[in-house]
Formats: sequence, C-alpha cells, structure tokens
Amino acid sequence: MGLLKFVLQAKQVVESKQPVQKPIPPSVFKKVKNEYSKYGIDENTTVADLQEELMGVCYNVASTKNAFIKCLDEGAKMTRRKIQQLRKTVFADRLNDPVDDDIVQELIDELNAVKAPDGSGLGDIKQKLILACAEVSQNVDDLLVCVDEGEKIPIIINKDLAKLL
Repeated sequence: MGLLKFVLQAKQVVESKQPVQKPIPPSVFKKVKNEYSKYGIDENTTVADLQEELMGVCYNVASTKNAFIKCLDEGAKMTRRKIQQLRKTVFADRLNDPVDDDIVQELIDELNAVKAPDGSGLGDIKQKLILACAEVSQNVDDLLVCVDEGEKIPIIINKDLAKLL
C-alpha cells in the first residue's frame, strides 16, 4: 500500500509540474486579421477574407503566437507546393483550357488531398481564394498563377507579423 501511495503522489507531482497550454489571446487573432486586411485584390476582397478559413484552423490548433504564424506560413507554402506540382501533372496538358466550374472543383479536390492539422482539406480552406482567382482567370494557367501569387502575399505579411507579435 505504501508503494501505491508513493506512485500516486509522484504522478500528481509530475502532472502538476507540466506546463499548462494557454490558448492564444483573441487579440493576437485580431492583430493578424487586421494586418491581413490591409492588403487585397480590390477594395472589397482582402487577404483576411481569402485566408479566413486558414486563420481559423491555425488559431484553433496552435498553442503559441509563433505556432500560429508558422501554421499560417505553412498553409501558404503547402498550397504553393501543391499548385506547382499540379501544374506539372494533373493540369499540364490543359493549361490553355478555359476555366469552368469543373476545373475549379477539380483544383479544390486536388488540394483537398493535402490535410491541415485539424484534418480539413486544403482545397476547402483555400476555396475563397480559388473562387476569387477563377473570376479573373482566362485559362487554367492564369488560375494556377493567381492562386500561387495569392499565397505569396500572406508569406510576406507573416514575416512582418512574426516581428510585431
């Protein structure tokens, strides 16, 4: 009985010394959203609007400010890598084809093969950006370039955010 009591006490001491993960303050999310809102494709559509889903996912899975920014950064980088891969494979022989609903859905589905930390697909997370790009793209090549370029902006913003937060 003495050994069991000792083990239970030791377990309580170990558990009490483990750091408690504090959630990221909402003010950090607001700062990121405000910074993202400064940039956009027009006065009605900002980077914050286009990256809203990713911001929510990252806010929910990150436990520190740095992890939050890193998650946003990785989301953009993963999208860019996948777009470059799709350009060379799935869409290689269709770059001059016009953009239609089927192409847009195919791009979303292909990006959904990449999963975010919460299990959601990257295509669903980036759907607003893809749809905004589809509106201004003449062909598949334009669409892929637009999505790729749309991901460069958050990466640049994130470098500044890392210094601000």
